[in-house]
Amino acid sequence: MKKLILLNIIVLLLTFNSILKGQGGGFNSSFQNFLKYYDSGDLIKAERTLSTILKENDSLSIKRITAIYNNLGAVNQTLGNYAKALYYNLRAEELLINVDNNSEQLADIFNNRGRLFTIKKSYNLAIEYFEKSIRLYEGVKDHGSTVFKNYSSAYLNLGIAYYNINEFNKAQNSFNKSAYLKIKYKLSGLALVYLNIAKTYVKTSNVSKAEEFY
Repeated sequence: MKKLILLNIIVLLLTFNSILKGQGGGFNSSFQNFLKYYDSGDLIKAERTLSTILKENDSLSIKRITAIYNNLGAVNQTLGNYAKALYYNLRAEELLINVDNNSEQLADIFNNRGRLFTIKKSYNLAIEYFEKSIRLYEGVKDHGSTVFKNYSSAYLNLGIAYYNINEFNKAQNSFNKSAYLKIKYKLSGLALVYLNIAKTYVKTSNVSKAEEFY
């Protein structure tokens, strides 16, 4: 039996313009290099660049340091360095929780942590953090396209975690919510959600519905 396809969600906190605003030329150049390496798939250099930004900029705001830690965690997750990824993710929360414990940034941190626990097959912990992230996304007042994308991904990831503990009705409910957000806000990734819905119908022996979503 093929495994359920997982969404490899990488949440890069702070948009390009946001993190660069008010920073000097050296910082701007370093962050541009990070984005270049990340977009080209050179994750080793992307990680080194983020580490350099931390070492060379002692005047960054807490939220920007938090963003860099979360990005380091996301990069290490993709590299398969899960212990390092969790360390950076926890550091990001530790810094942010004292200044803003009800934000999109914290939702993104929990979303990434849920993915890490899914990879480690600690599904109950994964569910706990996906649900935390969803509650935070729901409370974000300024819902831009990035928020809706990550919000939808959190529901997809939650469904995957429920699927892996054979809670197929809960999985399907989460997948349907992810699909609703993707359709309503014209987000990418709908095919992956439909594939997971189809696999859930297979598990519940609803062949006709499975064929529909396949």
